Amino acid sequence: MYPSGLHPNRASTDIVLRRRDQNHYDLLLGSNVRRFAADGDCFFNAVAAGLNEGQAGQTFSMQGLRNAAATFIEQNPQLNQFVVPQPTGLQQALFENANWLEHILDDSAVLYLTRIAYGAPNPHGLFLPTVDYLNLYADSLARNVLNNAQSGVLPPEIMQQIGRNLSARSPVQLTPTGTPFYTEEQAMRTFFEDVLLKPIVEDHIVELLNNEYLWLSQDVMHVMLEYGVTARQLTDHHPRNDLAFVQYDEALHGDLDDDQLDEVLDGASLVDRDDLQGIKERYQREFGVVMEDEAELFQQFIAYDRAEEVTDLFTVALERYPALLDRANIVLRSMVISSTLGNEFPLSAISSWIRNPALSDEHLRLIALYADSRHEAILKEEGLDIGWMQRFDDRNLQHIVNHIEALDTFIAFLGRRQASASESALVDLFSASGAAPSNSRVALLFNTPNLWTELQRLPQTQAQEIWNDLIGPHFSNLNIRLALARPGALRSSSQFETALRTGLGSNEAHANQLVQRVLDVGQSEAQQYLYHFEFPTQRLGHGIVDFASHLESHMEVPQWAWQYAREGVTPQSLRPSVTKKT
Repeated sequence: MYPSGLHPNRASTDIVLRRRDQNHYDLLLGSNVRRFAADGDCFFNAVAAGLNEGQAGQTFSMQGLRNAAATFIEQNPQLNQFVVPQPTGLQQALFENANWLEHILDDSAVLYLTRIAYGAPNPHGLFLPTVDYLNLYADSLARNVLNNAQSGVLPPEIMQQIGRNLSARSPVQLTPTGTPFYTEEQAMRTFFEDVLLKPIVEDHIVELLNNEYLWLSQDVMHVMLEYGVTARQLTDHHPRNDLAFVQYDEALHGDLDDDQLDEVLDGASLVDRDDLQGIKERYQREFGVVMEDEAELFQQFIAYDRAEEVTDLFTVALERYPALLDRANIVLRSMVISSTLGNEFPLSAISSWIRNPALSDEHLRLIALYADSRHEAILKEEGLDIGWMQRFDDRNLQHIVNHIEALDTFIAFLGRRQASASESALVDLFSASGAAPSNSRVALLFNTPNLWTELQRLPQTQAQEIWNDLIGPHFSNLNIRLALARPGALRSSSQFETALRTGLGSNEAHANQLVQRVLDVGQSEAQQYLYHFEFPTQRLGHGIVDFASHLESHMEVPQWAWQYAREGVTPQSLRPSVTKKT
């Protein structure tokens, strides 16, 4: 808080420490600075040195101060709330590798790992290869401490016993690049030995190391770290790098026989014009785009091949998790997702969905259907936002997915602003003044035949006025249902207003007319004003007509009405409306 020399309560006998970083301290002796080794004892060493300064003997020691502090805390249990427990080896290893893991996996996976590290249930047994890796890393941290420990800190036999319980080697550092250890065979071997499922067959490791076409993409590493794969599974199912594909060239390949061609290709795949034509037809069929450029078709051939290999590796790994495999297969029914997996669409998204118990199988099915309607965004690598889907029940989600094109057109017709990154335009469409969508109201609207078409026949301003009433809470579901059932209700905003008025009860209609006159507003605005209160139906003198009559005669809200005000409604929030006419 203060420079040491200016502290208002400083005394000449004070021991002054300077914190150099988060957990390291020096001792200040006047203008001199006494430094201490960053060995975990620097704080107590500095305090002990300060207490001993100027004394004939070394009365205080680091260990003595530690023991005294521990005894004091033990005798005063109320201090335990301020004592932070030491992290376990697994927790410390996760902390030090979190940045790499976040790049290789994603935020939700690291959060799941954090819960595991702190003892949360792991019902599916996920991320066991990662936990094994982190335990190896924790052992390496502990071994470093032992190797750097000063002699005499612990008896040699105890240090040897501790060392026997630690792994003899350190794991390779994880990195987020596509092929992290490609040029370092030993590092790559160590990575395989650290992460692949046991038992590891040496011949399989050698085969992987000798595979120049192996591509350890981010998605492959995700499968390895979350679910685990054997060396044989990785050998049989992995995406290949660009070197594994050769585009047919008549000048280079036209005169070669099969043996010569095999020698030239050296295990790579030859992609000829028939292959490219097949890719052209498939891409047009799936995405509605005609791709003519041969270079683009060649790259798309590689992309499709990688998607198939990533899918194969993913599903093979999930055979150890039958429940998750069933859920993954639901998502993979999406043509867009299965065709872009490992390329434009990340596997981490599917993994986060299938491990999330809040997403039902039906919800996953709807996600797959929705993905097929959003292929343009996915091809642009914009991802697939499903957060908005949690605002709707499964019945309404089915309606939305089935009518997604009509809804997109209707949103554009209304000229509504595009939703922010955290809020979908679909949620915004069915929300009134920032409130959450009402699933009962949304279902009512979807059960109205030709609603979107009828509204788009009106001028935009009229359609917007009607839509605000349709989604707003100020008219009840019964009001809306009766209004929409009235023939010709959607021919104009005035006819819809009449239909709504007909659906109001006599008391509510009378109160609405009184408020319209008092505030000089229309029917919808008057109904919104009345909606600020929930009036009782059986209490004499406290009804909706009593309220409106008092408002008309006194130009103020009656005091008794405030007990019925909805949450957030205050005199200040209503005052502009009450004084509008006067």
